[in-house]
Amino acid sequence: MPKLDLYEPFTRNLITQGFAENAATYYKDNGLIGHPAIDYGVTCGTPIRNCIDGAFVYSLLNRENPDLTKYRAVLTLKEVDGIVYEYIYGHMDRIDVSPGQILPLGAILGTSGNTGEVWSNGVKVTKHR
Repeated sequence: MPKLDLYEPFTRNLITQGFAENAATYYKDNGLIGHPAIDYGVTCGTPIRNCIDGAFVYSLLNRENPDLTKYRAVLTLKEVDGIVYEYIYGHMDRIDVSPGQILPLGAILGTSGNTGEVWSNGVKVTKHR
């Protein structure tokens, strides 16, 4: 397995849920051992930085959708030694990149939000503007 130089998407971060943590029934029912991502506790509007050099933006989800219950995300790909890795940056308030871009390490993708299904201590978080 190749070694990836992966950096944090925030300059200061607090991981609130690690990868594969929280083996809730929802995840088990979908064949997962736990939550399939890393969650960070940051303020809405915090810039999100690309965490791997040379990532290719291949898709955006709900970039312009005004409905904040819709999950907004940037999806990127990076090939390392013949293996293609997918990086998804989700729950975004604003997206500042476009499909087809190749991003340098640390490039700002947009800002954090709480779009989609966002929970805090078992309570659904709703964004108000």
